[in-house]
Amino acid sequence: MILEHKNIYSITTGDIPQPLSPDNDPAIAQWKQCDLTMHEQILVSVKNEQIVHIVNCTTAAQMWQVLSTIHEPKHIHTGRYTIGMLYRMYTTEETDIPEHLDVLTLFRHKLSLQRKPISNNDFKNVLIEDLPPSWSLLITSLVAQGSITTMTILELKSLMSEEYE
Repeated sequence: MILEHKNIYSITTGDIPQPLSPDNDPAIAQWKQCDLTMHEQILVSVKNEQIVHIVNCTTAAQMWQVLSTIHEPKHIHTGRYTIGMLYRMYTTEETDIPEHLDVLTLFRHKLSLQRKPISNNDFKNVLIEDLPPSWSLLITSLVAQGSITTMTILELKSLMSEEYE
């Protein structure tokens, strides 16, 4: 995330408020520079229709708060619904497996944004548990070898996509 990379995430979230020292204090100048950088970064990152919400904000923290209020899920059931959708995805012999993997990955990403991340091992289990019966030999082989636990998600998805073709 660019905010963490530039080590100014805490200013943007408001965890580090503007120092209350004299204007000539170097800490104020440094804080203002970081805030201005993130203010500009947020402005160039949001869609034009979102600018109306943040045009009157004077700090990056205010912008972040407004945008978070607008875009974060409002209800606890949103995360539960997404989890339910992820675990209820099933395939048939006719399912386009690479497309199915993309949908599952999208659900995982949505859960991460909702602060309900799915661990790598749990996600690998999701990937293999809803496959059609014709995949059972491959899955049994991978489980018996212990390959699934050592594979990355990308490796597992690549193997599944190759098997589909």
